[in-house]
Amino acid sequence: MSSGWNIASYPASAPRDAVAVVQPLIDAGYLVKVQDEAGHAVENVPGIGIVNTIGDFNSGEGYYIKVSTSTSLTIAAPAAAKTIPLAQATEIPAATHFSMPWQGHPYKAMNIYLLMTPEETAALESGWEIGVFDGDLPVGAAAMSPEWFQARQYLPIVAGMDDPLTAGIDGFVPGRPLHLRIWDGHGEMEVLPRQAASDHGGEGSDLHMAFVPQGTAVVPWEQLAFTQAARQTAVPEHYYLHAGYPNPFNAVSVVRFDLPEDQVVELTVYNLLGEPVRSLASGNYPAGSHRAYWDAKDNFGNLAPSGIYFYKFQAGPYSLVRRVLYLK
Repeated sequence: MSSGWNIASYPASAPRDAVAVVQPLIDAGYLVKVQDEAGHAVENVPGIGIVNTIGDFNSGEGYYIKVSTSTSLTIAAPAAAKTIPLAQATEIPAATHFSMPWQGHPYKAMNIYLLMTPEETAALESGWEIGVFDGDLPVGAAAMSPEWFQARQYLPIVAGMDDPLTAGIDGFVPGRPLHLRIWDGHGEMEVLPRQAASDHGGEGSDLHMAFVPQGTAVVPWEQLAFTQAARQTAVPEHYYLHAGYPNPFNAVSVVRFDLPEDQVVELTVYNLLGEPVRSLASGNYPAGSHRAYWDAKDNFGNLAPSGIYFYKFQAGPYSLVRRVLYLK
């Protein structure tokens, strides 16, 4: 194999764990990444360790292998068929809200890993999804299953690049900024990574959130900045500010407010001194139920200290204050 990307087939007749096949390259420090045609990968991911979303190498299948130097790899036939560990046999939860523009497998896929702590996972609700976007084009997605995160604390997402041999744009354009959207079962909300670790992407990819063909990015949930409230479709009968959830919270608090009519809204976080900390919603909102998210940061992106805070909600004639406890 030459330094860089290589294409190799798996010659053995019996399937074998992908990590076991490339373990000599890992031990020598030569392996950068392995990908299959679907964009699943084996690689050493910062903050996670060795990740295997391929599962097994299978007879006759082709794989992309990137190494840091010229080397060779001898593949021995497995002594006997093995039992696939549950962590590999379990399918990555598929998204149903976000649909991809390509047919078949993604082209030169980029691997994105969303990290969540157990405390952050506790705030997830059933039905949440995360989509990866190039502008308004969805190029990758996965369901944010609480059960998946409880077992792994990371979610792998495959994003596909635009295939130059197909008509139209059916994937990301390399170098363009990567955007994320959360679907909470009621509406979409854009989130912006404040900073994310990225490697395997070539020059200039140490810290960035740009699309890289066959690249890798690691996105901690705590680094995401929610930019707008998501809207529900049902129109409520009364003005109302719901209690923040979870309470207390460690990473992100969700607060929902109802509008029976179009209205000017101000939703602001205050500290115990009565000082404004963060504006969560401001301006004209249509009738409906909306969700806002506070990531425990102030208007300047600084993490707030632990303590008691208040959500103050003003919508036309209606005003209400809710208390929330933030614990680091």
